[in-house]
Amino acid sequence: MASAALTQLVAIGAQETNFLSTDAKDSVFKESDKKINNFVKSTSSMYPLGSSNWGCTTKFKIEKKGDLLNSMYFVAKLPKISRDYLSDTSNSNYVRWVDYIGNVLIESVKLYIGGQLIDEQTGEFTQIYTDLYDDDWNKLCLIGLDDSLIKPNNESVSEFPVESTHVYVPLKFWFCNSLNKSLPLIALQYHDVEIEVKIRDWDSCYQVLQEITDSTGKKGFVHMQEFNKMKQQPLESVRLDCNYIYLDSEERKRVAEADHKILITQCQHIECPVSQGKTVDLTSFNHPVKELFFYFTNKFVKDLPDPFNFSSKPEYMMKDVSDHHITNSSGFFSHYTTATKDHILDEARILINGYPRVEWRDFKYYYYLQNYENYRNKLEHHVYLYSFSGNPKSETPMGSLNFSRVDNAHLQFTINEKSRKQAKKWLDPSKYYLTDDSNKTVNIYAVNYNYLIIKSGMAGLAYTT
Repeated sequence: MASAALTQLVAIGAQETNFLSTDAKDSVFKESDKKINNFVKSTSSMYPLGSSNWGCTTKFKIEKKGDLLNSMYFVAKLPKISRDYLSDTSNSNYVRWVDYIGNVLIESVKLYIGGQLIDEQTGEFTQIYTDLYDDDWNKLCLIGLDDSLIKPNNESVSEFPVESTHVYVPLKFWFCNSLNKSLPLIALQYHDVEIEVKIRDWDSCYQVLQEITDSTGKKGFVHMQEFNKMKQQPLESVRLDCNYIYLDSEERKRVAEADHKILITQCQHIECPVSQGKTVDLTSFNHPVKELFFYFTNKFVKDLPDPFNFSSKPEYMMKDVSDHHITNSSGFFSHYTTATKDHILDEARILINGYPRVEWRDFKYYYYLQNYENYRNKLEHHVYLYSFSGNPKSETPMGSLNFSRVDNAHLQFTINEKSRKQAKKWLDPSKYYLTDDSNKTVNIYAVNYNYLIIKSGMAGLAYTT
């Protein structure tokens, strides 16, 4: 064995000289340590300036407790929930938080510097970013996707309710995602940094379910929230946990006195009804865009509530629909549980100045292939992707489409008729209208590059259009 290994070691020809070296500095067995400037990290909590309950918009002023601002977490203590809090406690209803309750909590979040809006994101965008850019553990441990919160529970408050717990929601502004992109607060002597969070309303964040049995004896859960709402419980201990960086005196002086031109990313958003047509005008987007995300929602699914379900089928069906099937001796749950969460999208293409940037491609191209080429992460939701960049996850720009420099841009799509037909199998005829295009919405997000200029203690965007 050793002889064969040594043969491989000495069997070197002219080709290998292109990538093999005898220089000691190229050895893979030489440990090289790169020196860095000294710094430390520390966490401090910011508290809301006003009301911070369900459905409220609350603002945080970021105190300049450190030299740089890095990651931030929106923190809230979810209240205890139980069937004892329902308006009608006579039925054995189950209660649970919706999936991904942490991101659902945030309807929108805005970043202001010196009173200027720098970036705005939604909870849906935060969830898409989590799916594509974060590791699996982050999806589970921080934002509330755990059985103790989302498994249907019908115990009374005195026994085993869904207990109160904290959720930590990572914000996704450019400086939150990378240490070397940290925001130099020390250079902002005359401008304040503020975060504004719009908290989603109470009834969009929990579900009330009932377990029923169909004519075949099969059991399943159905939505009851339309008929049996839960009394609002207070959202407590709302705060913003900020990670600060402290620099050595020499670097601190340099950062404070220097002008800064910082490459940033921003989020742009278009929402429109599908009933307005199968072409969405993207011309309102500006700046060099590195990636597009888009998804569809069925109004009746979102309103159940099932806010981050972008498929054609809700996790649990409405009570009146199941009653129709049971009344007509239908094996409702056998049909419903075997039905797949079909994609609402059939095909789509992207047009730039009237010319196809992407020809007609089916949903698999935007859902699977684009993910495989650019992200290699598990998509938890029916979100469609397109990257103008060679590597959208790279901090260094590797391609983009400058929407400010094109005359017009459009997304064209067709709806998957199979998903519509599938839905009609478990809907009763009086509810077929729920599958109409008039009850569908398309949302498109563009992630673009821009520059934040910091000079003389103040900050502003280099490009506004």
